[in-house]
This record gives sequence, structure tokens and C-alpha cells, in this order.
Amino acid sequence: MNPKTFSFFFFFFAESLFVYSIQKPQ
Repeated sequence: MNPKTFSFFFFFFAESLFVYSIQKPQ
């Protein structure tokens, strides 16, 4: 896997994890 693809997947994963933590009821 090349670095550009890896960084894209990492960014997507981090973004969805961030959104999940925001929307998750406390």
C-alpha cells in the first residue's frame, strides 16, 4: 500500500471515529 492511500484511509478512519465520539450519548 502506498503512503498516499494509507494516509487517506487513516484520515477517513480518524474522521469517522471523531464523529462517532461526538454523536455517542454521554
